[in-house]
Amino acid sequence: MGKLNIGKLAKGIGEVDARAVEAAKHMQQTSGSIEDFNKTVGAAGTASQEFGEAVKSAVINMGAMLLVMVAIKGAMWIFDKLNVTTEEQQEIVDDLTEKVKGLKDEYNELYGRNDLTEAEKQKLDYLQRQLTVNEQILKQEQKKLGTVIFLIGQFVPFEFSKLA
Repeated sequence: MGKLNIGKLAKGIGEVDARAVEAAKHMQQTSGSIEDFNKTVGAAGTASQEFGEAVKSAVINMGAMLLVMVAIKGAMWIFDKLNVTTEEQQEIVDDLTEKVKGLKDEYNELYGRNDLTEAEKQKLDYLQRQLTVNEQILKQEQKKLGTVIFLIGQFVPFEFSKLA
């Protein structure tokens, strides 16, 4: 292999990778043995395989970390949505409670009087209907509030909810 013109040989073959030609020239300038070349290629292959395994392991670890981060972000998003819903639902219940209390006070004030005009009797009847409807709505909204609080308890551990 010492006397062989590698450049001419590569041109005669046709399309030969320039890196292969350089490797062959290097081998010709050193010991020139195929065994040395095979050892070099084998070592490069082993190193390449080890590098590939390391990259594969890193990608798997990064994927697992990404999944954990997405799960945590999702849980936080659900907690935030439920928490806002709890606050909003509590406001609805509080407003309805105040409205029912106001209707009861007005109803009791009119109901306690003996000399009601026809308009006041109609207003008393109207207040009674409004009171009945608003009490039913209040009961439904209180159930919704209880459901939201129950859901928070199911999705978020009690100790974590104290921190929020």
